[in-house]
Amino acid sequence: MKLSNRQPPVLSGTTEEKLDALYSWLYMFCEEVCVFSENLGYENFNSEIQKILDERRN
Repeated sequence: MKLSNRQPPVLSGTTEEKLDALYSWLYMFCEEVCVFSENLGYENFNSEIQKILDERRN
């Protein structure tokens, strides 16, 4: 799974409309990060990172 490069919205309108747009963007971004992190496992890391993790375990 790849984490998309979700750009923040260009805010316009009233303060309430801007906050709603920002809230919506943050909510969707958080959902995507949660799904991504729940599916991230040891096998997803390259050999260099796996070596570092192995060293820290011991």
